[in-house]
Amino acid sequence: LTSEAELSDVQDRPEIHVLDATFISDGQTPYIVGQLYNQDVDPADVTITGVLKDSDGKIIGQYNSTQTSLRTLNPKETTPFRVGFSQVAAGDNLEFDPLAYTPLEISDDIEGVELYVKAVVTTHDLYRGLSLIDSQVESSDDGDVLSGELRNDGVTEATIPRILVSFLDEDKKVVWVQNYFVDSSIGSQRSSP
Repeated sequence: LTSEAELSDVQDRPEIHVLDATFISDGQTPYIVGQLYNQDVDPADVTITGVLKDSDGKIIGQYNSTQTSLRTLNPKETTPFRVGFSQVAAGDNLEFDPLAYTPLEISDDIEGVELYVKAVVTTHDLYRGLSLIDSQVESSDDGDVLSGELRNDGVTEATIPRILVSFLDEDKKVVWVQNYFVDSSIGSQRSSP
Protein backbone atom coordinates (compact mmCIF):
# COMPACT_ATOMS: atom_id res chain seq x y z
CA LEU A 1 0.00 0.00 0.00
CA THR A 2 1.53 3.28 -1.07
CA SER A 3 0.19 6.77 -0.94
CA GLU A 4 1.37 10.18 -1.95
CA ALA A 5 2.78 12.47 0.69
CA GLU A 6 0.73 15.51 1.46
CA LEU A 7 2.53 18.80 0.85
CA SER A 8 1.83 19.80 4.46
CA ASP A 9 3.75 16.68 5.62
CA VAL A 10 6.98 17.65 3.86
CA GLN A 11 9.32 19.74 6.02
CA ASP A 12 11.77 22.20 4.58
CA ARG A 13 15.28 21.37 5.86
CA PRO A 14 17.79 24.23 5.96
CA GLU A 15 21.31 23.37 4.83
CA ILE A 16 23.66 23.35 7.82
CA HIS A 17 27.39 22.96 7.26
CA VAL A 18 29.75 21.54 9.93
CA LEU A 19 32.79 23.85 9.76
CA ASP A 20 34.81 21.73 12.18
CA ALA A 21 34.27 19.03 14.79
CA THR A 22 36.77 17.45 17.17
CA PHE A 23 36.51 14.66 19.71
CA ILE A 24 38.23 15.46 23.02
CA SER A 25 38.25 14.00 26.53
CA ASP A 26 39.33 15.37 29.89
CA GLY A 27 40.08 11.83 31.10
CA GLN A 28 36.62 11.44 32.63
CA THR A 29 34.09 12.93 30.20
CA PRO A 30 34.14 12.67 26.39
CA TYR A 31 33.14 15.72 24.33
CA ILE A 32 32.64 16.74 20.72
CA VAL A 33 33.34 20.44 20.04
CA GLY A 34 33.14 22.41 16.82
CA GLN A 35 31.12 24.94 14.90
CA LEU A 36 28.18 25.01 12.50
CA TYR A 37 27.15 27.41 9.76
CA ASN A 38 23.62 27.95 8.40
CA GLN A 39 24.34 28.33 4.69
CA ASP A 40 20.63 28.43 3.84
CA VAL A 41 18.38 31.42 3.21
CA ASP A 42 15.93 30.13 5.83
CA PRO A 43 16.38 30.35 9.62
CA ALA A 44 16.95 26.98 11.28
CA ASP A 45 16.01 25.25 14.51
CA VAL A 46 19.01 22.96 15.03
CA THR A 47 19.55 19.72 16.95
CA ILE A 48 23.16 18.53 17.35
CA THR A 49 23.64 14.89 18.41
CA GLY A 50 26.89 13.11 19.20
CA VAL A 51 27.21 9.32 19.20
CA LEU A 52 30.03 7.19 20.66
CA LYS A 53 30.62 3.64 19.42
CA ASP A 54 32.76 0.70 20.54
CA SER A 55 34.91 -1.55 18.31
CA ASP A 56 31.85 -3.62 17.32
CA GLY A 57 29.98 -0.51 16.15
CA LYS A 58 27.60 -0.68 19.13
CA ILE A 59 26.39 2.65 20.53
CA ILE A 60 27.86 3.21 23.99
CA GLY A 61 26.79 6.84 24.41
CA GLN A 62 24.50 9.35 22.73
CA TYR A 63 23.81 12.92 23.77
CA ASN A 64 22.64 16.26 22.37
CA SER A 65 24.26 19.65 22.68
CA THR A 66 22.15 21.50 25.21
CA GLN A 67 23.10 24.95 26.48
CA THR A 68 26.47 25.08 24.75
CA SER A 69 25.23 26.09 21.30
CA LEU A 70 22.67 28.38 19.73
CA ARG A 71 19.45 26.45 19.25
CA THR A 72 18.27 28.64 16.38
CA LEU A 73 20.41 30.03 13.57
CA ASN A 74 19.59 32.91 11.29
CA PRO A 75 20.66 32.63 7.65
CA LYS A 76 24.47 32.85 7.28
CA GLU A 77 24.92 32.66 11.08
CA THR A 78 27.56 30.52 12.82
CA THR A 79 27.47 28.86 16.23
CA PRO A 80 30.05 26.98 18.27
CA PHE A 81 28.81 23.80 19.95
CA ARG A 82 29.83 21.32 22.62
CA VAL A 83 28.29 17.90 23.15
CA GLY A 84 29.18 16.60 26.62
CA PHE A 85 28.28 12.98 27.31
CA SER A 86 26.81 12.28 30.75
CA GLN A 87 24.96 9.42 32.39
CA VAL A 88 21.18 9.60 32.10
CA ALA A 89 19.31 9.35 35.39
CA ALA A 90 16.76 6.56 35.61
CA GLY A 91 14.87 4.58 38.19
CA ASP A 92 12.62 5.34 41.15
CA ASN A 93 13.06 7.65 44.13
CA LEU A 94 15.44 10.05 42.41
CA GLU A 95 16.02 13.39 44.06
CA PHE A 96 16.34 16.28 41.65
CA ASP A 97 19.49 18.35 41.91
CA PRO A 98 19.88 20.86 39.05
CA LEU A 99 23.63 21.11 39.69
CA ALA A 100 24.24 17.36 39.75
CA TYR A 101 26.32 15.81 37.01
CA THR A 102 27.05 12.12 36.55
CA PRO A 103 29.85 11.28 34.11
CA LEU A 104 29.12 8.68 31.46
CA GLU A 105 30.44 5.29 32.58
CA ILE A 106 32.09 3.61 29.60
CA SER A 107 33.48 0.12 30.01
CA ASP A 108 34.67 -0.23 26.39
CA ASP A 109 37.15 1.89 24.48
CA ILE A 110 35.63 4.54 22.25
CA GLU A 111 36.44 3.46 18.69
CA GLY A 112 34.02 5.61 16.70
CA VAL A 113 32.47 9.05 16.97
CA GLU A 114 29.56 10.30 14.89
CA LEU A 115 27.93 13.72 14.72
CA TYR A 116 24.41 14.30 13.43
CA VAL A 117 22.93 17.72 12.74
CA LYS A 118 19.22 18.08 12.00
CA ALA A 119 17.44 21.31 11.18
CA VAL A 120 13.95 22.51 10.36
CA VAL A 121 12.82 25.95 9.28
CA THR A 122 11.66 28.10 12.19
CA THR A 123 10.31 31.55 12.86
CA HIS A 124 10.83 31.44 16.64
CA ASP A 125 13.62 32.76 18.89
CA LEU A 126 15.56 34.44 16.09
CA TYR A 127 15.91 37.95 17.48
CA ARG A 128 19.34 38.74 18.88
CA GLY A 129 18.83 41.88 20.96
CA LEU A 130 21.86 41.36 23.21
CA SER A 131 25.37 42.25 22.15
CA LEU A 132 28.73 42.19 23.93
CA ILE A 133 30.58 45.49 23.56
CA ASP A 134 34.06 46.61 24.64
CA SER A 135 35.02 43.01 25.43
CA GLN A 136 38.53 42.10 26.44
CA VAL A 137 40.37 39.19 28.01
CA GLU A 138 42.50 40.07 31.02
CA SER A 139 44.98 37.75 32.71
CA SER A 140 44.90 37.40 36.48
CA ASP A 141 46.27 35.04 39.13
CA ASP A 142 43.03 33.01 38.85
CA GLY A 143 43.29 32.67 35.06
CA ASP A 144 41.94 34.67 32.15
CA VAL A 145 38.86 36.83 32.73
CA LEU A 146 36.47 38.01 30.02
CA SER A 147 35.09 41.45 30.73
CA GLY A 148 32.87 43.80 28.82
CA GLU A 149 29.39 45.21 28.71
CA LEU A 150 26.17 43.53 27.61
CA ARG A 151 23.84 45.84 25.71
CA ASN A 152 20.16 45.07 25.17
CA ASP A 153 19.01 46.91 22.06
CA GLY A 154 15.75 44.96 22.02
CA VAL A 155 12.28 46.06 22.99
CA THR A 156 11.85 43.41 25.69
CA GLU A 157 13.79 42.64 28.83
CA ALA A 158 16.45 39.90 28.61
CA THR A 159 15.43 37.95 31.71
CA ILE A 160 18.16 35.26 31.71
CA PRO A 161 21.05 36.52 29.58
CA ARG A 162 23.45 33.79 28.41
CA ILE A 163 26.97 34.24 27.09
CA LEU A 164 28.41 31.55 24.83
CA VAL A 165 32.23 31.67 24.66
CA SER A 166 34.25 29.64 22.19
CA PHE A 167 37.99 29.10 22.53
CA LEU A 168 39.86 28.75 19.23
CA ASP A 169 43.26 27.36 18.31
CA GLU A 170 45.71 29.09 15.96
CA ASP A 171 43.84 27.61 12.95
CA LYS A 172 40.56 29.19 14.17
CA LYS A 173 39.07 25.79 15.04
CA VAL A 174 36.99 25.43 18.20
CA VAL A 175 38.80 23.66 21.05
CA TRP A 176 36.26 24.39 23.82
CA VAL A 177 32.85 26.01 24.32
CA GLN A 178 31.59 27.33 27.64
CA ASN A 179 28.29 28.98 28.53
CA TYR A 180 27.71 31.51 31.29
CA PHE A 181 24.50 32.94 32.67
CA VAL A 182 24.40 36.56 33.82
CA ASP A 183 23.13 37.04 37.40
CA SER A 184 20.58 39.74 36.59
CA SER A 185 18.22 40.64 33.79
CA ILE A 186 18.96 43.47 31.36
CA GLY A 187 16.12 45.84 30.58
CA SER A 188 15.24 47.10 27.14
CA GLN A 189 17.69 49.73 25.85
CA ARG A 190 19.94 49.14 28.86
CA SER A 191 23.49 47.93 29.47
CA SER A 192 25.09 45.84 32.19
CA PRO A 193 28.77 45.20 32.97
